[in-house]
Amino acid sequence: MRPLSFFLRVLLCLLGPALLLSAADRRAAPGTPITSQEISQGFRDRTILAKPRASHRASADADESRERIRIRTKFSHLRDLRVIEVADTEDVPAAIARLQATGRYEFVEPNRVYRLTATPNDPSFPLQWALRNTGQSGGFVDADIKATAGWDIIHDAPNVIVAVVDSGLNLTHQDLAPNLWINPSPSSANDRNGANFVGGDGRMVNGNPLDEAGHGSHVA
Repeated sequence: MRPLSFFLRVLLCLLGPALLLSAADRRAAPGTPITSQEISQGFRDRTILAKPRASHRASADADESRERIRIRTKFSHLRDLRVIEVADTEDVPAAIARLQATGRYEFVEPNRVYRLTATPNDPSFPLQWALRNTGQSGGFVDADIKATAGWDIIHDAPNVIVAVVDSGLNLTHQDLAPNLWINPSPSSANDRNGANFVGGDGRMVNGNPLDEAGHGSHVA
């Protein structure tokens, strides 16, 4: 098998189709209907997202409690990223400005709303039923990996690196070549985009992940 590492924009497709609201918002306020105004402006009116600076993580809870800041949800696995409720007397820009001024947070930003809108203009896209299944060729509608849903939110994770363990990769494929991972410290000209471990004993043969079977390129 040949493990590959490259920037794979389809990663976020695995998040599924329910992306009308941001993940944080769905957890923070289940059942809260989204308004047409929020859809139009692109963010929720009553919540914002904030992440404390590393130097303030230990004291952030106490500081926010003293300032009567209401935390709806806190994500400990995301370095205490929190969903903060916006007071009725403030709008989102004002709340963001006030919290940024404390110097407590690495960032404070709107709780954005994402919508499923992207459809590639690639002429071969309609043939890829696994990416978006509309029932073409007698298939089952929606039996796919929600590719367009992932592509719509790729700007949230442009630097995600994904390793694909398969038969290799077509390094010159027009969709894959621009997204290949580049080895920052290559040991040779063939040690740029991954590695070839097909040697029978599990050791790396070389750094050339060229696909000889086609399956790895399909998966990528």
